[in-house]
Amino acid sequence: MFASLYDPLVAVLTLGRARSLRAATLDAAGVRPGDDVLDVGCATGPLTRAARAAVGPDARVTGLDASEEMLTRARARADGVDFVHGRAQRLPFAPASFDVVVLSLVLHYLDREQAAAALAEARRVLRPGGRAVVVDFARAGSAAGHVRAHLMLHGHAAATAPDHAALLTASGLTGVRSAPCPVPALTITRGTAPGDER
Repeated sequence: MFASLYDPLVAVLTLGRARSLRAATLDAAGVRPGDDVLDVGCATGPLTRAARAAVGPDARVTGLDASEEMLTRARARADGVDFVHGRAQRLPFAPASFDVVVLSLVLHYLDREQAAAALAEARRVLRPGGRAVVVDFARAGSAAGHVRAHLMLHGHAAATAPDHAALLTASGLTGVRSAPCPVPALTITRGTAPGDER
């Protein structure tokens, strides 16, 4: 039932900016034709399908989610994407399998230890020079920030949001930096696997 409501709910909670958020996420990741992309916590797959369009037909694009209900809906619109059941903290992929790993609106479901494990796994499956991008709730530092987070039904996430940059750095990624985000309550943060960095 929730899977059928997911896309309309995201459209509302992102203030109608879901498409812009996906574009900003892929831009922050430096996605280019030929990149192999993993979307962790893909839900019904809108970002995964956007990545497929960006990298072209010869690249590998994979969406992973812990909900079979979400994956069933995602697979109905697969469009050349491989959708896999699994958890962020234990990715079922070999080391150095992807050029880009995206975790969009995933970490706020995890405690700090689980979030650190998820980013360690993202680092493990990245190739040298690969990019990991985290899109999630920022810690609300102002009254306006708290109001925005509560309106998005995730006030707890803003209150307890970890420092995404610190977690990316602790996972072994370098060049960690923030990118512009079209949704005020969210942040986009990128880190790069050591090696042939872009």
